[in-house]
Amino acid sequence: MISVKFNNTTLQIEDGTTVAQFIEMQKVDASGIAVAVNNRVVAKTEWSTAQLADGDAILIIKAFYGG
Repeated sequence: MISVKFNNTTLQIEDGTTVAQFIEMQKVDASGIAVAVNNRVVAKTEWSTAQLADGDAILIIKAFYGG
């Protein structure tokens, strides 16, 4: 198990968890979002291969419309 921070909450997840798996575990709709790990945006094409590490800080940004 490793510890990651998501929305200022520390979570325990399995070692080797990918960004894609983490998004699914958090029940976040993957359409229209951007993901940053340690303040670095992870390209959507890398979500299935980018593994999270102990101490990572994850930020998910949802696009919205308005004015």
